[in-house]
Amino acid sequence: MKRPAQFVQKLVFVQMLATALLAGCSGIELISSTGPKNPYVPEPEPDYRQVAAQNVRKLFVVPVDFAGAEISRPRRAHPASPTDWVICLRLARMDQPRFYAIFVRGRDLVSYRAALPIDRCEEGVFELLPPPIEPATEIKTPGR
Repeated sequence: MKRPAQFVQKLVFVQMLATALLAGCSGIELISSTGPKNPYVPEPEPDYRQVAAQNVRKLFVVPVDFAGAEISRPRRAHPASPTDWVICLRLARMDQPRFYAIFVRGRDLVSYRAALPIDRCEEGVFELLPPPIEPATEIKTPGR
């Protein structure tokens, strides 16, 4: 008589386990189907040459030699970063390259810091930093 009792216990356990698994899967679908699909829309890629030319030289409080300074193309920043895009700046100081991460949004420089490993600046492909963009000056004609 012991045998049927053990069989019934195992059967009840299997049924409860199957019910719990099915209910858990249904709950996951309910949660994922009622939440927002993807409210975050990433920022478009910035015009990094213009941003760099206008802003990079203003970052440093101490005089910095920008001869040979290079910038990388923008790439998606780490999720912990203040913006979606990071541009890397490479400066040669005492024969040792120094990397800086520059965070941009559109045409605005939002933040910068010495590059961290999560910025992946050492992996970048670099080009020379463009010269500063001079403000347009009005041309005056004599007699007018």
